[in-house]
Amino acid sequence: MGSSSPEANALSRCSLEDWINSGLVTIRSTSSLVALRRTYSSSTTS
Repeated sequence: MGSSSPEANALSRCSLEDWINSGLVTIRSTSSLVALRRTYSSSTTS
């Protein structure tokens, strides 16, 4: 199992980077959606 440990480490690293990247993208998309909702609600209310 010693030869599979480095592969697992590389997999975990790649998955971690993907998770971080996806998280940043989701945060950005959600923030932009919230901004759009705020502008839309303010325009409709005014």
